[in-house]
Amino acid sequence: MKSETKQFFYKYRHFWLLSYELLYLVWFTWLQGRDVPHTIVHSSLDDLIPFWEVFAIPYFLWFVYVFLGKVVFFFKSPELFVRHAIFLYGGMTFCLLVYTFWPNGQDLRPDPDRTNIFLWAVRWLWSTDPPYNVLPSIHVYNSIGTTIAFWRFKPLKKYPILYYGSPILTVLIAMSTVFLKQHSILDVFAAMALAVPFYFLVFRRDSKLLQKLYQ
Repeated sequence: MKSETKQFFYKYRHFWLLSYELLYLVWFTWLQGRDVPHTIVHSSLDDLIPFWEVFAIPYFLWFVYVFLGKVVFFFKSPELFVRHAIFLYGGMTFCLLVYTFWPNGQDLRPDPDRTNIFLWAVRWLWSTDPPYNVLPSIHVYNSIGTTIAFWRFKPLKKYPILYYGSPILTVLIAMSTVFLKQHSILDVFAAMALAVPFYFLVFRRDSKLLQKLYQ
């Protein structure tokens, strides 16, 4: 029994990377609650984008999408789990540092005079998520990282709907952040720009240190 337990923990030793989630939660919660001046992020393009509450669907699907990626890679591909985690957590740390030293926010949220299930979800979201610390958008950044990892996950190619649906969902998630007025379009562009160097650092190169984390 002890031997099987040891084998189990050795096989899934990359689990320790998930401990970052606690650090992120504490850090981000502190940032959202502190009382400091925030630079408002706004673009003229934001004024051309209408508020459309139906985008609550892809916005909330983000939570399922990223979580599903972690679970699949954790059990099916330790290498992709490690690369995916480093991509996400490295970029998230960069974002938190930006928020810490350059507090930013947005003033885009409207006050719709209608009621429906999607608006109920959006209003709940707004009540729990103050419009601060938005650039770069972690929502968009993590979606990009998850799509990159899924596209490198060979078994997924057997299921074209899922394989090609992954980047489509990422596009919809990115769109949802601006159509729900959660983010400025500038936040989306910043997330895309941030994903480029992390892509080359994490997914396009290898190192002995990286190999030790998953082999």
